[in-house]
Amino acid sequence: MLDLFAIITKGGIVLWKTSDSAACQKCLQVLFYEAFLSERKNMETTFHQDRFTIQFQESIQNGIVFAVAFQDAKAEAFTQSLLNSMHNIFINLYQEQLKNKDFPSEDDIIRNFVPLYNAKLSQLSKVSDKENLTSNEVNRQEKNKALPRQQPRQKMHTSKQAPSTSKKGKKELRRWDDQLTNEEEEALNYSGNVSNEVPSSSQLSNVVGDTNFQKTKKGEVVIGDLETDPNQNSATTSSSAFSFFSGLIGGKYLKEEDLDPVLKKVQEHIVQKNVANSISLELCKSVKKSLIGKKVSSFESVKQTVNDAFRETLTQILTPSTSLDLLHSIRAVQKNEDRPYTISLIGVNGVGKSTTLAKLAYWLLSNNFRILVAACDTFRSGAIEQLGVHVKNLQSLKGSSIELFAQGYGKDSSFVVKNAVDYAKKNSFDVILIDTAGRRHNDQRLMGSLEKFTKATKLDKIFQVAEALVGTDSLAQAKHFQASLYHRPLDGFIISKVDTVGKMVGVMVGMVYSVRVPIVFVGVGQMYSDLRTLSVDWVVDQLIK
Repeated sequence: MLDLFAIITKGGIVLWKTSDSAACQKCLQVLFYEAFLSERKNMETTFHQDRFTIQFQESIQNGIVFAVAFQDAKAEAFTQSLLNSMHNIFINLYQEQLKNKDFPSEDDIIRNFVPLYNAKLSQLSKVSDKENLTSNEVNRQEKNKALPRQQPRQKMHTSKQAPSTSKKGKKELRRWDDQLTNEEEEALNYSGNVSNEVPSSSQLSNVVGDTNFQKTKKGEVVIGDLETDPNQNSATTSSSAFSFFSGLIGGKYLKEEDLDPVLKKVQEHIVQKNVANSISLELCKSVKKSLIGKKVSSFESVKQTVNDAFRETLTQILTPSTSLDLLHSIRAVQKNEDRPYTISLIGVNGVGKSTTLAKLAYWLLSNNFRILVAACDTFRSGAIEQLGVHVKNLQSLKGSSIELFAQGYGKDSSFVVKNAVDYAKKNSFDVILIDTAGRRHNDQRLMGSLEKFTKATKLDKIFQVAEALVGTDSLAQAKHFQASLYHRPLDGFIISKVDTVGKMVGVMVGMVYSVRVPIVFVGVGQMYSDLRTLSVDWVVDQLIK
């Protein structure tokens, strides 16, 4: 009748619950995100999730929430009484501990609270069943009065049909709802059947690829630049890109009226490369300003002058103003602060945060760092298992220098990241790579929770993972994520799926220009080695082709 009773803290710690089923776990996730993480005012204490009705009662002073979830409508008759009683019993039972901001252990709750809970549940269930029986009996009597008296004919009809029914057996009725039986749920649950087999060498070769890493004289393994196309002819590129300027005559001083129609065509050209319209206008305005009043001797010098002006402007935008040497930063923290270096990846859903995290881990493991992967996406189903697969692959490739830290679903990610940092300190990990839940940039509730997460512990780097495919909407994403980190700026972008866009690389220019945050790495494939640093020359070449 009652599917779940749970006692949880507002910080996301489950003190005790009656069920560990996936459906009930989902109810707790929804309760936590909808009622508390969103910090909604006047939140209803009863709401629905799929086929479940969820009710909760909060002890505001103690920061504890009592919740029930049920499918049977009969349970609704006593759930509020159960919540009231259990709230009072629990608070009275652990009054001294709660005054000291201390929560009882699960063993303590099972030993002292659970017997009282079972007794109260049994009492309320019996009362509810009795009331239902009485109500059903009254309904049956009323129905019998309304039915015409044809009992003898019905009996004859039933007795004739009985033999044939017994031969065929009882027919299983078709269910038209979307509810699953316990057997069906068990058949669909793959989380407990994860293979412990070590990946074969052929499987591992499919996730590593051809490495582009380079070794320095100091022995550090660094990531190579995104290279220009070796088959590209620079003369051809320049000619095709700046054919717009063929109407300009050499041997004169360039004027605004000479440049306006030509720069209009250039602006349309780079918009087609996914540069946002507003940014393309700013680029052309900057180039025009640098060209007005310049004397050019020939058409060729016009092309070269414009080429140089565009390169200079784009280089100023894309060149970072701070050092992007992660290896140096990590070693500095190791030497001076003796703590793990923390890197968090944030971004919208589906941009490739988990895969990008695995690529970073592969590179850092190549530099002999001990890596702890913190699974702080406690909302998306399968997120922890996905990280587990990556970690298992990396352990097979690089040994035991990497480990996964996970505390299950439904937990407050701020709570998980704090515990991960404590665990990393105790076990001498060098770097913590933190995976987070994907969130839409225009969802104020989820973006608000991001600020809380980033304040939970000291994060050395916060990188936003964005995909090159998204187009000019990337500008809005970058601005919203930057604005959500009120206490600090983003440290950089990692642009994924760059290999899928060809020459349409304008997204990179737009994101950097809009929030003045550098691009740290770009992803060029699904392999662990498919990570590159950004080559400004390469981006410029793609834009002016």
